[in-house]
Parts: sequence; structure tokens; C-alpha cells
Amino acid sequence: MPGTPRGRWDRSLSTEARRRAQRAAIVRATARALEEQGEIATVTHVIDLAGVGRNTFYEHFTDAHAAIDAVQREAAEALGRAVDDAAVMARTPVERLRAVSHAWLDAATSVPAARALLHAADRAGGPRAELRRHVERLLAAIVAEARAAGRASLPPDRARVAAAGGAFERLARAVADDPSLDRHEHAEVLVDVVLRAFR
Repeated sequence: MPGTPRGRWDRSLSTEARRRAQRAAIVRATARALEEQGEIATVTHVIDLAGVGRNTFYEHFTDAHAAIDAVQREAAEALGRAVDDAAVMARTPVERLRAVSHAWLDAATSVPAARALLHAADRAGGPRAELRRHVERLLAAIVAEARAAGRASLPPDRARVAAAGGAFERLARAVADDPSLDRHEHAEVLVDVVLRAFR
């Protein structure tokens, strides 16, 4: 655990609380290692950052790839929750699209390891692919609502939804790479892209 010399632990914690704290430290360290080294981060780098021993690492994860996958899945879940929460707060389809766009770009800069996730290898069944499918399903639902409300003419066909999802992913990478970019302006671009795609 950070602040505790390797091989020593807080004896006032229960075994389960200690395991949770160790895993959390490893996950935080893996997220940091991903930012520093990308997907080539090693177990050695992670345990140095986490302040845990190699055996402790292997109690929680089989290898560095498993830890990276866990961090990326947590980031994908956080990004997914951010857009889902934003979607339920709005009343109209266009307001929903605007809220989702803003929440998406805000989360891209605030969720730990979001940048690493957005730049991760795009493996079938991987966290990035699952997140993209989640965003595309949400966009398809919003477009279907917009069409029912007379705000869109075209149905949410697969190709256009994928193109809109690609725009979401690309702009999220851009703001994650350069937090000085105006997220509000980029979110409005996303709204415009989606509305134009289904006009």
C-alpha cells in the first residue's frame, strides 16, 4: 500500500480490507503506468508505483495484461455510466444528445485511465470495443426518439450510427490528449455531426 514499506501492512485492517486496499493500489498504479508507458507497462513498473510486492500483485492479477484489462474495463464502465446518467437527465432527444455529448467529453478528461482506454488496441470483445457498442446503442436510441419527435428524418441505421460513434471516439481522444481544448465547443460539434447524419 502507498506509504507502507514493502512487506509491511496495517495490522489494524481485516484481511479482506487489506486485500481491497492492495487491489485498489495496484489498479491506481496500473492506470498511472498506462499513462506513462501505454500497454507495454510491466508488472515491475506497476509494483514499484503501487508499493506492493510481486507476490501481492499476483494474488490479484495473473499478469500485467490482466491488470491493464481491469483498469480499462473500469474506465469503460465509468465512461458508460457518465453518458447513461446524462441521458436520463434530459427531456427531449436533442437535449439528451447534447447532455450525452458534454458528459462524454467531460468524462474523457476526468475518468482515470480514460485516455489510455481510448488509445488502447481495438480488440474484439475488449473494453474499448464494448464501450463503443454501448455509445452506439445509446446514440441509436436517441436518434430513434429524435425521429419519432420529427427532429430526424433517417432511421438509426448501422453505418450512420457507427460513423457517429466514431466521431464520439475521435473527439474524446482529442480532448483527452489535449485538455486545453474547449470541450463545450467539441461537444456541440458532436451534436451537429449526429443531427446532420440523420437529417
